[in-house]
Amino acid sequence: MAQRRQPAATQQQALQQQKLQEKMPPGIDPAVLAGAEEAVRRARAERSDWHDATAGDHGESERLRQVADLLGGPKVVGKYPADALAAHEMLQRGLPNTAIRHLLGGATTLAQKSIENAIGMSVRTRQRREKHPRELLSQDQTGRTWKFAEILTRAISVFGSRTAAEQWLAQPATGLDQRRPIELLTTPAGMELVEDFLGRVEYGVHT
Repeated sequence: MAQRRQPAATQQQALQQQKLQEKMPPGIDPAVLAGAEEAVRRARAERSDWHDATAGDHGESERLRQVADLLGGPKVVGKYPADALAAHEMLQRGLPNTAIRHLLGGATTLAQKSIENAIGMSVRTRQRREKHPRELLSQDQTGRTWKFAEILTRAISVFGSRTAAEQWLAQPATGLDQRRPIELLTTPAGMELVEDFLGRVEYGVHT
């Protein structure tokens, strides 16, 4: 009767086990050593996963810092939010009126009126609020101001500078049916369209 041939994978494992036994000092159980090696492999994999997660957390923290800086940084918004939950809690408390002054003051090419429309604030309201810089914005205006700063931060990352980002926001975009991105930031649906389009531009898909 012909001897049944072992699969290649099984043969390879047997060969590795034989080589391992040849190198092993006497008195050491091969199964124990194999288990130790497997534990080392798992530890390395877990360390790699931890490193990737840590890098992702750092990237998120840095992005939130950049958003906060557009609104005046720690002197205006308080402590930099370390993560999305901290940002949520900060926005629940409300941003001070002076955050809008910093956002408008840093503009390079966008008209103030375009930014005011995007955050839902009239010129008269803004001028009135400037007299009370530490007074808090409503939650709606806080949320819209932060969201505008988030989108601007993303555009700066994609296009390389605030000037280039603002120019992109002000120009008709083919992928947005020739709409100017800044004009779409007045509604949550429009903001989502702009963010999605920015993502496509970032990965080289412009249509």
